[in-house]
Amino acid sequence: VTNSDASGLGTISNDDAASIAIGDRTLAEGNVGNTAFQFSVTLTGAVQGGFTVPISSVNGTASSGSDYTAIAGATVLTFAGTAGEIQTATVQVIGDLIAETDETFTVTLGIPSAVGVTASDSSGLGTITNDDLSADIVVGVSDGRTALPSDLTTVYTATVSNTSALIDVAAVNIQQTVAAQLTAVSWTCSATGGAACPATGSGPIAQTLALPRGAVLTFLVSASVASGTAAGTTVATTVTASVLAPHGDPNPANNSVTDTNTVLSQILLIDGFE
Repeated sequence: VTNSDASGLGTISNDDAASIAIGDRTLAEGNVGNTAFQFSVTLTGAVQGGFTVPISSVNGTASSGSDYTAIAGATVLTFAGTAGEIQTATVQVIGDLIAETDETFTVTLGIPSAVGVTASDSSGLGTITNDDLSADIVVGVSDGRTALPSDLTTVYTATVSNTSALIDVAAVNIQQTVAAQLTAVSWTCSATGGAACPATGSGPIAQTLALPRGAVLTFLVSASVASGTAAGTTVATTVTASVLAPHGDPNPANNSVTDTNTVLSQILLIDGFE
């Protein structure tokens, strides 16, 4: 009796599945330094001997180098293979003081080194939310003149504008100072872009108002040069807008404007020369 085949091969077919999935992450970028965006990668099922998986980052509306630091090309996550294990992919987001729209980038999982491990979710979305509350508020004031005779009433046009396309400012304090020689001061106000203001007021402007993005407040300020004001006297009015916390203004140089006029000699009319 002989053995035509003395060996029987037993093959154990794998019937266990394992997968990995990466989550999304949403955080504010911060104002300085870096903020760590940590993406959790979770293993479902066990993998004997463990495995590695490459990770990479991809620009969306956020750009590597200016908004975040890209993941180095050879970076991998290493799993021991324990069911439920979580490893973390970290991206450093660069803080700044620029008001901007929310921006996104993606962390992508490559092909795992172990056969049979699949990615049920291979893309983690990173959303960088804007946390900067600065808006450029611009002030203007003019009556279109450089000289005024005494007793004349003039009208100054004062504007306060929110030039930001993103940020609604909750409170802007608007103050007007006028020369002592300017009397009977009163004003009217109109608003565009979703802003609101009182229709009228007496005395110099002294208001704290909300100023939505793109909105403009327009004040028409009436004032008279006091009778008997000496010729050559300089009369001035200044309008200043101060952005109140928690908002800020990155360009305070254009938050205050002064209009100056010189008082003229009075012209006397004599009979026969009218």
